[in-house]
Order: sequence, then C-alpha cells, then structure tokens
Amino acid sequence: LGLSLIFAGAWLRLWSIRYSGYRVRGKKFEAGLAISGPYSHVRNPLYIGNILMLMGMSFLSELLWLTPIVVVFSLFSYTCVSIYEEKELLPKQYGWEYEKYTKAVRRWIPRCKPYKKASPFFPWIDVIKTEIGAIAEVIAIITACAIKELLN
Repeated sequence: LGLSLIFAGAWLRLWSIRYSGYRVRGKKFEAGLAISGPYSHVRNPLYIGNILMLMGMSFLSELLWLTPIVVVFSLFSYTCVSIYEEKELLPKQYGWEYEKYTKAVRRWIPRCKPYKKASPFFPWIDVIKTEIGAIAEVIAIITACAIKELLN
C-alpha cells in the first residue's frame, strides 16, 4: 500500500507539472491559468500528490499512527497556503477566468468530468528535468525502507 500511494502521488505530481509548467518552480515563464489535465478535475493536484506520497512514506516506515497526523497537518498547511494564493493573488492575476474555474472545480474533491480538455503544455522530458530532485528523493526513501526491511 505504501509504494502504491507513493507512486500514485509521484505520478499525480508529474502529470500536474506537465500542465502547469514552470509556474510551480519559480521561473518567470508564464502560460496562463492551469485549468486542464489534472487541474480540470481538482484545483490542487500537486498538494494531493504530496499528501499521497507522505501517506505512502508513513506506511512504508510502519508508523501507521503518523498517517492521520500527516494528512491533517498537510491539509491544514496546504489549505492555508492555497487559500491565501487563491483569494489574494490568483483573482488579481486571472480575473474572470479564475472566478469561473473556482465555481466549477473544487479545491480538494475531484470532479469526474473534466472542466476543460487541452493538450499538455510542458513536454515530459522537461517535467523530468524539473522534478529530478523530487524523483531522487522518492527513490532514496524507497531504497532506505527496502534496506531497513532487509536488515530486519
């Protein structure tokens, strides 16, 4: 279960970055509001991917009591961040388009039917380059858990 959650979270992060591009990595490149791909189902797919990965890591570490704490803390902290960004920054930057999007797509609970279909904005090779550090961290954590199991 732990590995499945980690892989699902990592996949969701990569898929999300493919549709949001450099905007999440602090670059100056701007392509507009991300509303397609995973963003057409839920407004915060990157945060959900992170939470899934943290849950998976708590399962792998066999500290099951940590899982609800991780989920609650993550939801609280991400909600504080996303509420600020969503209420203060994004309406100023995207105006009417953002208002329409927030009425159609929820923050945490995915919708089944996509809000908008579109081609990915960011090539897979660039996604991998952008996320290589996070990918290496996931591999290191999985390797550490595997070594721990082998030594027990």
